[in-house]
Amino acid sequence: MLEIPDSLVIWLENHTFPLLAAAYQIPLPPQLIQEAEKWKQEIETKKNDIAKLKEALKTERVLLTKELIEEREEEIAFQEKELIDYQQKRFGPNGDLVVQKATLVKPIQDQVFNAVQELAEARKFDYVFDKSSDITILFAAKNTT
Repeated sequence: MLEIPDSLVIWLENHTFPLLAAAYQIPLPPQLIQEAEKWKQEIETKKNDIAKLKEALKTERVLLTKELIEEREEEIAFQEKELIDYQQKRFGPNGDLVVQKATLVKPIQDQVFNAVQELAEARKFDYVFDKSSDITILFAAKNTT
């Protein structure tokens, strides 16, 4: 049996109406999980490569000229920036993983909001609020004063 979080239940006249709570508990498809794991491995590989560059610079520093040291430090800084950019591209707030998750949940969220609207209009409610956030209005009647 699917357990429904309180924030996804509408309370109307002492009755509860679970509205497709499963939308928020959708497991990721295996191919997306595999893709995310591949991205994590790529990140780990890049981290290891950067660590090797730093270690090589540390051991060879006494043998290198000032210019070569600066060149290697710039290369390390460049690699670190690329790593951060890649992490953001894949796992950041607008990253590939978040976008793909949102794409999976959107159709179900639309069903939830449509169900809320239909129910609120049928029961002639003025407003329906989302209990899970501070002030999110899921529905407002068109002619409320």
